[in-house]
Amino acid sequence: MINNNPAYFRYDLCIIICMRRQNIALPVYNGRIAPLFDVARCFLCVAVEGNTVGKPEYLETGNLCVMENIELLRRQNVGVIICSAISRVYATAVQNAGIQLVHGIIGPVDEIIAVYAKNEAQLWEYRMPGCCGRGGRQGRRGRCIKGNTTNSE
Repeated sequence: MINNNPAYFRYDLCIIICMRRQNIALPVYNGRIAPLFDVARCFLCVAVEGNTVGKPEYLETGNLCVMENIELLRRQNVGVIICSAISRVYATAVQNAGIQLVHGIIGPVDEIIAVYAKNEAQLWEYRMPGCCGRGGRQGRRGRCIKGNTTNSE
């Protein structure tokens, strides 16, 4: 489901934000996207406007529960979360908080931010093994979830 805002376009399961300032957050572990959003305790937050990437800031969440993390990111005006695996219940919570979710992405956070900022639909190169179109198993029960993004309306 794609946001009706004309600044959003869908291209090959990646979201391209056109010349619009977006605050993005990535759960981080050892300089890479954390393997599971649900247990992340550190987020890299950065503003992206066109090809320009702002100063990255780390947000340590300590012992907050996942729902508190989502609320904290919402209060930080995060508009997009790029993560790897996320439980369905928390993906729904992110969507309900009005935050766009791009999940199934792995790799070094610096590279992923740079690719995202270029407005190139190249994030598919960073998809998790087994995700649709990347070969291997297609997920639980052999099915793909339609698309790789969850957007709020």
